[in-house]
Amino acid sequence: MTRALLIEGHDRLQLSAGWEACATPPGTADPGDGGVTGWLPAAVPGTAAGALAAAGLPYRERPLDDEDWWFRLQLPEMAGAGEETLVLEGVATLADVLLDGAPVDAIESMYLRHEVPRDGAGTLTLRCRGLGPVLAGRHPRARWRTRLVADGALRFQRTTLLGRMPGFADGPVVVGPWRPVLLERRRSFAVDRVRTSAELRGGDGIVRVDAALRPLGGEIRAARLEVAGASGRFAAAALVAEDAAGIRITAAVVVPDPARWWPATHGEPALYEVALIVDTDAGPRRIDLGRHGFRTLEVDLDPFTVRLNDVDLFVRGASCLPFDEVGLAAAPERVDRLVAQAVRAGMNMLRLPGIGAYAPAAFHTACDERGILVWQDLMLANMDYPVADDRFRDLLVREIGDLADDIAHRPSLAVVCGGSEIEQQAAMLGIDPGVARGELLDGLIPEALAAAGIEAAYVPSTPTGGDLPFRPRAGIAHYYGVGAYLRPLDDARRADVRFAAECVAVANVPAEATLRRLRRTDPARALPGAPAWRAATPRDNGAGWDFEDVRDHYLATLFGVDPALLRATDPDRYAELSRHVGAELVRGVFGEWRRAASSSRGGLVWWMNDLRLGAGFGLIDAGGRPKAPYWAFARLLAPVAVWLTDEGTNGVDAHVANDTADAVQGELQIRLFARGETLVAEAARVIQVPARTTLQLGVEELLGRFVDAAYAYRFGPPGHDVVAAVLTVGDRVLRDVHLPLGPPAERAAPAATCVVAEVSPARPGEPVRVRLTTTRFAYGLGVDAEGFQPEDDGLLLEPGGTATIVLHPLDPAATLAGAVARATNLEGVVAVGE
Repeated sequence: MTRALLIEGHDRLQLSAGWEACATPPGTADPGDGGVTGWLPAAVPGTAAGALAAAGLPYRERPLDDEDWWFRLQLPEMAGAGEETLVLEGVATLADVLLDGAPVDAIESMYLRHEVPRDGAGTLTLRCRGLGPVLAGRHPRARWRTRLVADGALRFQRTTLLGRMPGFADGPVVVGPWRPVLLERRRSFAVDRVRTSAELRGGDGIVRVDAALRPLGGEIRAARLEVAGASGRFAAAALVAEDAAGIRITAAVVVPDPARWWPATHGEPALYEVALIVDTDAGPRRIDLGRHGFRTLEVDLDPFTVRLNDVDLFVRGASCLPFDEVGLAAAPERVDRLVAQAVRAGMNMLRLPGIGAYAPAAFHTACDERGILVWQDLMLANMDYPVADDRFRDLLVREIGDLADDIAHRPSLAVVCGGSEIEQQAAMLGIDPGVARGELLDGLIPEALAAAGIEAAYVPSTPTGGDLPFRPRAGIAHYYGVGAYLRPLDDARRADVRFAAECVAVANVPAEATLRRLRRTDPARALPGAPAWRAATPRDNGAGWDFEDVRDHYLATLFGVDPALLRATDPDRYAELSRHVGAELVRGVFGEWRRAASSSRGGLVWWMNDLRLGAGFGLIDAGGRPKAPYWAFARLLAPVAVWLTDEGTNGVDAHVANDTADAVQGELQIRLFARGETLVAEAARVIQVPARTTLQLGVEELLGRFVDAAYAYRFGPPGHDVVAAVLTVGDRVLRDVHLPLGPPAERAAPAATCVVAEVSPARPGEPVRVRLTTTRFAYGLGVDAEGFQPEDDGLLLEPGGTATIVLHPLDPAATLAGAVARATNLEGVVAVGE
């Protein structure tokens, strides 16, 4: 199915202003003057928590599931004749729909779309009934229980686990119209169903449409399908046939030799506009069916491989929650920015995990347009879902049908997954994972996906495969060896991970700019180790540790410091060093997996973005500012990249990847430095990297002699402590650094004597370019400029190296007053600009 984006001649009004909300005790028949809260202004799409927050009332700890919440709106008048319909895109979770006080519909799932005739009503009321009393009732016993979910009875309800997973997603629960509410006036006809598809057959692209229209007092005479894109405009007459349900329209358009849709890492995401033009009594009416793309896609599950347009992909990305923690809805421009940040980070896939909610259309549109593949989970996770329950089955099948309307036709859709950790939860309790899959994952869901027209690859759940689903060397893994299980970095190679649908979870410290903001607005949350700080740190429910402890473990092993002592005596330095831990883990894990000799086909970091400011899993904080691991990911996973790996007694290897469609030629320089500043060896070679290829070259092979590059033989004191690789391709300079003795914990010299910062002048409101040159190795080099967002940060810059950081103003009036360049291993800062 395909959701019609715009229908000419129809009016569509999003009802976002003028709403009020209030809470009452559960079971209250009439909210009266506003129950226990009084009537509060409410934003829609939005939630009860959002209304409380906007009113300055406590919301985070409020037991919203133990109240009924009412949302009401005086409906506007719409001019002209036609069929008026209220469209409720999503209401959480059990709700009654009332028009002028009379019940007209009942909602049993937050994921279903409902349409209600207006019938002249003046007031729309939504009564969202509290889940608490429903969950407290008697339910059939589950075959297994999970500690990760607050109440096992939630398995019977089609609602999100956000707010209901202590330690992982413990914000406010979602109650209310979290998706848009629309008022539509339909003229000439109503679109009851439409399904589109775009496929490649031989050298041609074929777009098909199958639509069911219901005439509204007029006649539909003819129709044609139009396709427009990079290859030109194409059209075909449609077959119009009448049946008992109305009018059925079918058509197909052939596009010769179309431009293919590629992920941004491998090419351009070419798209084609698709529209159905319907001739009616009132004239032609255009139905906009969105933008489609042509690509071939094959996905093998074991061993995992994604083959797009006959090219095997190294898949890299993250799990993503494109939402606001409180109101859940997020502005389209914020969602688009998140996808753009994924592209900037060298990602080609984002996963929508089963603990969240289905993403808004703006997310999928951004992925189509920017070239990001989507791994779509059904909103199922951890629990033993009641597949034998007729109500549950019906709601889930309808949910899949509604989901198909939004995503089935999209070129970005790659994988649909039955959920997260369902097989694993059962297997870890000694239950056969095949029993956990059973009728739900192996029967009901794939059958419903096929009936809904979703043709993406189907993965029953993750992790999956092998003798036990959580063994990482087979099937699709959740790899936390480096991370929660405190394994050394070389475990990323030893574990032989083919593909990790989740990996590298650590409590990532936000950027200094975010901590400065918190120090001004909420000082307790900006103090490492304080209770308010740790409240935003993820943890396993019931565990005696959290992911701050995981990060501290790697802080100690990588940097050689005592985390507790450093936090107590110098919290700012503790935060500064901790910020780089996640970056070192990203470099260590993905540097191993992207090698040509690796059997890995990639991985998805657990998480892309935080929903709450603090040291969460996210590569990007809740304010949209990237953290240190994001920048490490962007450099290592770029379409063309260079990086170094420690091969022990085999030395250090340099790797150059080229995912693009064209060969790349450049000069690769290898330089070794002692004491972070003295050049002791160097070599250069012009290399050519064929399209879609990764090269592997030994550092000592390039140097032409043995230098114990990895400091593995240890015949004496180390002869160097920095190994730098610099690849120059045209005007691009790519680099990486390997540190045989580990990352530096101490400050070695004053930054003012080592770093020079030159600013290219720019007019107010335009990006500023800062050119940084260093005479000494700089670890974590960057520019702090209030009111600006850098294009890069946390650089590893070799002595004599030069890098340019572009600063984008967040406000046209922003200036460089107070801006500084700083490096983690250099004392003090260097003034930049004014």
